[in-house]
Amino acid sequence: MAPTASDSGAPAGAMDDLVPDFIIETRRRLEAADQALARAAEGDSDARVTLLGLLHTIRGAAGCTGLLRVEAASHAAETIAAVGIDGPSRKLLQAALSGLKSHLDALSRGPARPEDDAPRAIGEAWTFAPIFIADAAETLGKRIAFTAEGGEALVPPRDIAGVRGALVHLIRNACDHGIETPEERRAAGKDETGQIGILAHRVRDGLAIDVADDGRGVTPALLDGLFTPGVSSATAAQRYSGAGIGLSAARAGIAEIGGALDLRRDAPVGACFRIVLPSRAAGARAA
Repeated sequence: MAPTASDSGAPAGAMDDLVPDFIIETRRRLEAADQALARAAEGDSDARVTLLGLLHTIRGAAGCTGLLRVEAASHAAETIAAVGIDGPSRKLLQAALSGLKSHLDALSRGPARPEDDAPRAIGEAWTFAPIFIADAAETLGKRIAFTAEGGEALVPPRDIAGVRGALVHLIRNACDHGIETPEERRAAGKDETGQIGILAHRVRDGLAIDVADDGRGVTPALLDGLFTPGVSSATAAQRYSGAGIGLSAARAGIAEIGGALDLRRDAPVGACFRIVLPSRAAGARAA
């Protein structure tokens, strides 16, 4: 039987077509989390930050795929790791990671879909976005519209996974921190409905994916350290972002597939982040 989002506590209508990819991506990230935990035990001071980023990405991907139990389990693991990874906390974290793996095994109900090397449309990386943004807008009391262009460009399957993980963080930040409430937008002379857009297009070095919003933008005080773990514009932990891990994790995920992620400082309004995938990832394209 094919795995479904509802098998792991998701509401009806969750995006079941994303589940097989999620299983493959999350198993890879949990392997990396085990390695980071082992490095931390050996005194690697950067390993805890890596571990937090991996768990934050798993939580975000689970949420946007509709896997509520996996989202809750990864959130619990992230909370433990944020407190510390020594002594009793380490044992708790190991148990939490083991629990996450058990969730994946139950979700799979057999082997996950085999990985395929055939190029796939980059637009698969943001199929979660419309539902995710609608849910965020309702929860946060905001009005947000979403548009996307250029999704026909073809890339290797692993790049779909890397870009999707980064987009979860970028879109979550745009919903939470970037787009203002209708009242704030009216006061600023803006339309009450905020805009989040994705545009994939060719550049000299490969394929660029711009993620832009017309919200409040990034304050000058945050610009230089924006991708540093622990830097956040949140005043308190929020459902869709917070913790100051998201942008750091997004950049790390894109770096793993040989790409780059930066903030464009020439955006006329709001914020625009650009992902650039190297030519090898953008070489095969739809006509």
